[in-house]
Amino acid sequence: MNMELALSIMDMECPTPGCDGSGHITGNYASHRSLSGCPRAKKSGIRIVQSKEDKEDQEPIRCPVPGCDGQGHITGKYASHRSASGCPLATKRQKDGYLNGSQFSWKSVKTEGIENDEEIKQLDEEIKELNESNSQMEADMIKLRTQITTMESNLKTIEEENKVIEQQNESLLHELANLSQSLIHSLANIQLPHMEPINEQNFDAYVTTLTDMYTNQDRYQSPENKALLENIKQAVRGIQV
Repeated sequence: MNMELALSIMDMECPTPGCDGSGHITGNYASHRSLSGCPRAKKSGIRIVQSKEDKEDQEPIRCPVPGCDGQGHITGKYASHRSASGCPLATKRQKDGYLNGSQFSWKSVKTEGIENDEEIKQLDEEIKELNESNSQMEADMIKLRTQITTMESNLKTIEEENKVIEQQNESLLHELANLSQSLIHSLANIQLPHMEPINEQNFDAYVTTLTDMYTNQDRYQSPENKALLENIKQAVRGIQV
């Protein structure tokens, strides 16, 4: 049992003499366990025969999101990323998906090559930050929809109020037209001084003169004017306003 444990530990250690497994030839990792990833192997003159595992160990982990070159990070704290959860492009696609009614999920993108606890911890932090960002975005979308609904309701109320005002205006114009015709008909045989009989063309001027006569009756005290005012009063008595 102890022999098997010892062999297992040896398999996980760098075989280069004097190397403690720190660093990596690619600069992408903090440690290594093979000759192909050992920064000291080449300096020591050891011939490196790369196996399939060595090649995979040497290959850097790249962002799995199609079309992404691994540049930038959703948090703005790093110059690059290696997972979909830290990918700004994935986040943009997810935001576009919310607006278009379809969601893009980073969980649908397969991520490979997580080799140690540090990478898992970083990925967990990225997932947490992405979830917080998504929650904030959903809250903003709900707030925006509420504002739009309120605006639409207010607009509908204003339209209904305008419709009522238009109907009232039409009714007033109709009543005014009827009143004008009734006045013209009632005063057709009454001629004011220096004016032709009332008609649609001189209606406004006729009404203005008539208003002046009733407002300033002290200036129209002659028997003729008094009789004229009395005749006008009798003529318009039957008009209902």
